[in-house]
Amino acid sequence: MAMDCQPLQPSVSQLPFAWHPTRNWTAPVICTVLIIVPVLNDLFRPHINMSILFLLPMLFCAWQGNRKAMRMVLVLCVLLTYLGFGVRMIHTSDPNWRWGLLNRSFVATALVIGGYLLESMVNNLQYRSVWRPTGVDAEHVIIEEIIFSSQRFAAVFMSLSLATGIFILDLVTPGQVNVTILYSVSLLMIIWTRSHAWLWSVVILLVGLSLLGWAIGEAPTTTRDSFEYLKINRCIAICMLVFFGIIIHLATKPFPKCERIETIIDTTGK
Repeated sequence: MAMDCQPLQPSVSQLPFAWHPTRNWTAPVICTVLIIVPVLNDLFRPHINMSILFLLPMLFCAWQGNRKAMRMVLVLCVLLTYLGFGVRMIHTSDPNWRWGLLNRSFVATALVIGGYLLESMVNNLQYRSVWRPTGVDAEHVIIEEIIFSSQRFAAVFMSLSLATGIFILDLVTPGQVNVTILYSVSLLMIIWTRSHAWLWSVVILLVGLSLLGWAIGEAPTTTRDSFEYLKINRCIAICMLVFFGIIIHLATKPFPKCERIETIIDTTGK
């Protein structure tokens, strides 16, 4: 006998999206390019910090749903981040090398925390069906909705709290400190809201905070030439936030209201 199903109509604010892994062959190629480019930059233009691009290969591995590759890329990119700084120290005699080391450590921190968040997301961000058998316990459905809403609230709260802390840090530290790098962690947290509206709202907010922090924060204590490099590094970090938003948007899709009902209804009986 066929199982009766009833539609579950979530509110607009609770309409979730799912993470859709891709097996496209171009993803490994893109990952390789995104790893090689910062390495070449460290060899030929060491004053420009492009190590933040190492966050993108890890995100592409998560898009493929390949947690093992993501861990390997994470370890490789952390090593390359500090090796690139070592190459910079060999080729240049920068008196402000401590600030550069701090910025590289921000990249390594974002890689480690971002890797943990992405692995948890790939492991736990599951498909929430919009169809359920009529016999499902109502208490179970209510508990599921409460948990889902709690996750959304916690994700937004943690993301905005972290962004606020990073912005305050940006205001009180010299311009050589590119704390904009850490905004990527705040953006990754917002994936748990399963909302594209929240995703792009936070992207716009973080870009605005990055520009505002540069405009009203502590001025760099450095030479004019180094000042130009600092602006370029800040712009690279801001562009990364936009790229993150685009990739996350492409890797996620809202649930259609009537899909995959054939996999839920027992079609063997009559």
